Amino acid sequence: NFETLNFGNATGINGSWTNYCGAFDLSKEELDKITGENVKKILVFLTDGECNRCRNSDSSNLSCYDKTSVVANELKNDNTIIITVGYNVSSSVLNVIKELSSGEEYYYSSTTEGIEEVFENISSSIQKEVSDISRIKVEITPSSNFKVEDISTNGVIENGTIVYDIDLSKIEEAESNVVVSYLAELNYNYDDKEDGSSKIKFYEMKITIYKKDGSKEVIVPDNKNIPYIDFVTKEVDTSKQ
Repeated sequence: NFETLNFGNATGINGSWTNYCGAFDLSKEELDKITGENVKKILVFLTDGECNRCRNSDSSNLSCYDKTSVVANELKNDNTIIITVGYNVSSSVLNVIKELSSGEEYYYSSTTEGIEEVFENISSSIQKEVSDISRIKVEITPSSNFKVEDISTNGVIENGTIVYDIDLSKIEEAESNVVVSYLAELNYNYDDKEDGSSKIKFYEMKITIYKKDGSKEVIVPDNKNIPYIDFVTKEVDTSKQ
């Protein structure tokens, strides 16, 4: 919650350092509890300073960084993705966390605003990583009773059907929540109906989900999920609808 969070200045207290190995040890302990097929493990590590000038707590005589590196490599070998973030750190620290990360999964910022942007990028990256969907195609065919215009800019109309084709591998998180909208003018002569009531369906819809493995799934919402207009009496003045 970045609106209530204050990172302050990355200066440390009384010459203190940052306990990388403690953070990685605890993370591995928690991640090792997670089992199951097709589970993706992702560790995000943020630091504002250098690794401890280690007071060794064991007999390995490894430095804090060396011990952290060992655990990081164990995590990577277990297919855990490690994303590292340096907050207002030196270039030498940035090089260190670069080595701890998985490939190019490392970031730097000197400001709170920058950290917020970093975490938005990380969130988007994680969503793409864990999703097995590569593309979604939404097809909406309005009722012939409607004159359709002003389709939202992310849609096109093809043979009377509004199509939204969303490539999830290329868009940013902010664009993944697609707004589907169009303006429809009702053109309906109610007086032709003899039974005094009628129901008009707004549209037909089909959603095609394309998976990363090449398969696809087609979803057609049932009638209860499609909005209707109900006319239940001849008193309705449809010219004003």
